[in-house]
This record gives sequence, structure tokens and C-alpha cells, in this order.
Amino acid sequence: MIRIGVLVGAKGRGSNLMAILNAITAGTVSGQVTVVIGSLKGAPALDAASSAGVETVVVGTANRTDDEYGAVLLRAITKRDVDLIVLAGYMRRLPDALTTAFAGRIINIHPSLLPAFGGHGMYGRKVHEAVREAGVTESGCTVHVVDNEYDHGPVVAQRRVDVLADDSVDDIAARVLGAEHSLLVDVLADICSGKRSLPLV
Repeated sequence: MIRIGVLVGAKGRGSNLMAILNAITAGTVSGQVTVVIGSLKGAPALDAASSAGVETVVVGTANRTDDEYGAVLLRAITKRDVDLIVLAGYMRRLPDALTTAFAGRIINIHPSLLPAFGGHGMYGRKVHEAVREAGVTESGCTVHVVDNEYDHGPVVAQRRVDVLADDSVDDIAARVLGAEHSLLVDVLADICSGKRSLPLV
């Protein structure tokens, strides 16, 4: 069974995390989330994980260099024999220690059709605002392999959604979020069933 570690952000509600946990409970994904790691105690996603009975770990970034943070994060993950790392609302660039040790075993879900609307500073609502400003008729989400650059690694899968002429930023965000949940679950189901082999390339 694939053992999954999930890294979450400080502010997100944890909806992608819950989509994963719900899919595991339903039997759609045959893996196991063994740990959820965040940088801030009391983060909504960590609370959601705790409520679901999943072990949570806080690895703070304050007063730590990137190398120190990377070393502590790597120890927390390897201690739990994690096979695959999923970023769900995690905003930082991952330390090199992690991207090297888990090359091809870290995935992220990004709320656009990469390479469009990606890169440093492009996250959450900012992405959907940029999509609305650009006047495009299509957006979506991307699961990609994580390397040491923002939104840069190989694309694993994408899901497209329409952007309608009268859509607000919130309309776009809601439509993309629904696509994120289903795409992430589908990719994890493929990995856990062996349809996609680790490491991903």
C-alpha cells in the first residue's frame, strides 16, 4: 500500500486534503495518508486531519535556515516511511533536501493549466484574478511533479473548465476547486493502483 504524506499550508481549509481522505474512506484510492505536516499549529488543514484521525506534525520555519527546515522536514517524512508526498495548499518552495531525496515522488495541484498562470507569487485567488483579467475562455488545474522551482516540474495530468463571460473570480475559483478535487483523486488512484509508477517522470 502506498503511504502518503501531505504537506499543507497555514491558511487553507484543507479541502484537497479532505478530498483525498474521503476517497480513501470510499475505497477509490487504495493508499494511506500516514502524516499531514504543516508549519503552523492550529492551521485549518491540520485541524481537519486531526479530526479525521490522521497524525499531524508541525514543522515551523521560524528561526530556521532553508537547509535546517529541509533537514527537519525530511526527518519527519522519512521517519514515517512515506512513499509519496502530496502538496495540498502548501505555498513555499520545497527545500532542495526534500526534492532530491524524493525526486519524482512529490506532486502538487495547481489551480491553472500550467505553464499558464504559474510561477512564484501565483497561488490561490491571485491565479483566478489573473485568469479573469486575461479574458481567457478556459482554465483548469494541473497535477505536476515538484522540483526545486515553483510550478515547474513535469505535468502529470490536467483538467479543463470553462470560463464564462459573466464569471466572477469566485465563480472561476469554485469551478476550478471542484476540478482539483476530482483530478487529484484520480491521479492518486492511478498511483496507488500501479497504473502510474513511482517515481513519476
